[in-house]
This record gives sequence, C-alpha cells and structure tokens, in this order.
Amino acid sequence: MSLEFLQRPNSDAAPVPVASSPEPQINTSTAPVPVPEPATAASIEEPVTISEPAPSQEPDTATEVPAPEAPATMSYASVAASGPQQSEEERRAHAVPEIQHTDDEVHELIDVDSPHISSVPSDFQSQEIQTETQAERERLESEAREKAQQAKEVEEKVKQKAQKAAEKAKANSDNPVILGNTVAVVALGGLLGFGAYRKYTAGELTWKVAGAWAGVVGVFALGDYYASKFLFKKYPPKN
Repeated sequence: MSLEFLQRPNSDAAPVPVASSPEPQINTSTAPVPVPEPATAASIEEPVTISEPAPSQEPDTATEVPAPEAPATMSYASVAASGPQQSEEERRAHAVPEIQHTDDEVHELIDVDSPHISSVPSDFQSQEIQTETQAERERLESEAREKAQQAKEVEEKVKQKAQKAAEKAKANSDNPVILGNTVAVVALGGLLGFGAYRKYTAGELTWKVAGAWAGVVGVFALGDYYASKFLFKKYPPKN
C-alpha cells in the first residue's frame, strides 16, 4: 500500500497523508487470492480548512463624507432680483445737488469763441504808462524809493550823532564827571544783567522783579543827572 498526499486548492492547511486503495495484483497461481479489507472511516482523515471572510469591497456608507460642491457664482443682478421689489420712489434717482441761487439777475458770460478786438489810441506806443499794471508798478517803486531815502537820511543822522558823541567823549576823556558816569553806567548794567540771569535760571524772574529793578534804574538816572549837573559846574565839559 502506498501513501499519496492530497492537497485541495485555496487551503492553508498542511497536507495530510491518506491511504490509497490497493493496487490489483495479478496472481498466476492457483491459490486463492486474499480479499483486502475495506479501509475504515477513521483511517481516512480529511484536511480541515478554516476560511476567513474576505474583506468587504463595498464602501462604508456610514463614514463616507461627500465632497464639497463648488459654490455657484451669482451676479449682482441675480442677487438684486431675488430680493424684495423696490417701490417707485426708491427706484427714482436722487436729485443732483445744485447751488441755490439767491439773486434774480442774469449774468452774461463772455463769449470766447467770437472775435475780440480792443481799440487803442494812435499814440499808445508813445505813452509812458500804457497799462494799469504798469501804473501800479510805478507807484510801488516810487514809494520804495522814498522809504529808502528816508532810511538813508535817518542812518546819516545816527552816524552824525554817534560821531559827535565819540568826539565829545574823546575830548572829555580826562573829565572826571564823564568818566564817573561811564563807569557807573557800565557797572549798573553788568550788575542788573547778572542778577537777571540768576533770577531767570532760578525761575524767580517775574514782572514784579523787573518793575522793581526798573524803578531802581530810574532813581539812579535821576540822581546821576542832578549830580552830573552840579559837578559840570566845577568841571565843565569840552564841546
């Protein structure tokens, strides 16, 4: 008896040996041929296969999310047509703003398209002043020349006074009264300037302080005037 391996397709089980039917033998002798016994059911074992269910190819409708649809394009006209209808008053266009006219006079505009001719006298080119603009310019230039002349005269007077004062100071450089007045004025000016600066930096310079100092300067000038007048009698200045 030979063993053969039987294997079924689509099976993951290992092949199991199964007893095959006995091959017939030809006996030429006269002795009786023994009859083989049939194989019992227990001796034949068939392979047991466990089939696993194949995965379902059908889509899961419970978890599938539909793809978003592209938004439809809508025009302004379609949106306006889908809304409520407007009344006649709402459809009417707004009034154009205009300037309120408060006068009843009629003003005529200059017609720039028509030919325009201006007549002038025959001696127009010989006139010194030909236009109103030229006359206004001549007047302004004349006023400017007069003001410049007046300023020049004032400057000359100031120079003359300064020159006379310098000559007088030079001539009276040895006069004790003039020297004393000069020293007193310089000292008082320096003292007032230094005091004003200190008050300003300290934040104490007020109109009341300035008025008090102005009063002191006035009293000093009055006293110096009478003192100089008295001393000039003893030391007369040179002219």
